This record gives sequence, structure tokens and C-alpha cells, in this order.
Amino acid sequence: MSFDEKKAEELIGKYILVGVTRLGSDEQALSTEEIHGKVLRVSAEDGVIILQPDGSEFGLPPLLDCYQEADEGVYSLKSSNEKITNPDYLATFNVTATQDDE
Repeated sequence: MSFDEKKAEELIGKYILVGVTRLGSDEQALSTEEIHGKVLRVSAEDGVIILQPDGSEFGLPPLLDCYQEADEGVYSLKSSNEKITNPDYLATFNVTATQDDE
């Protein structure tokens, strides 16, 4: 899979909302979290780096096909009860632990 420089440039400055599910090696859900913020930079090496509302940076995978344009509306976050209005992009990722990680 090649890195799409054009899509990378399109993401910069956009607001994204991402759901992350952490799975055990048995593929059972261990935890979920929702991450959101403004895209600061994107590269094949570092991934998609967002600036979260608390001022910290968070890195996401550079799998640009996973970032889809969001429908307009208000998104309610289950983990924090925050309301995110009209994010530009949405993505979801499943992170599976290896037995060594558990």
C-alpha cells in the first residue's frame, strides 16, 4: 500500500474523531477510547499527528484510506460525554495485543 501524499495534505488542519478498540490476543475487547483533535502533520514515517484539546499530541497510523469524511452532525463520545460538532474526518482502529503484550 503506497502513501497518498495528496490525501495527507488534505488532512492537515482538519478535525478528526477516531475510535480505538484495544483487543487481547484472544481478540476480545479490553478497552475503547475516542480521540479527537486537529491534524498537525502527516507522514508515512510518523503517521497522523493530532493536537488534542488538552494540548497533547497523539499519533495515529498512516493508513490514510481509514480516514473517511464525516457526515455533518453532533457526535457524542461514550467515554467522556463530550460532544464533537461537525468533525471533518472519522476513523476506527482495532489494536490487537500479542501474547507478549498481555
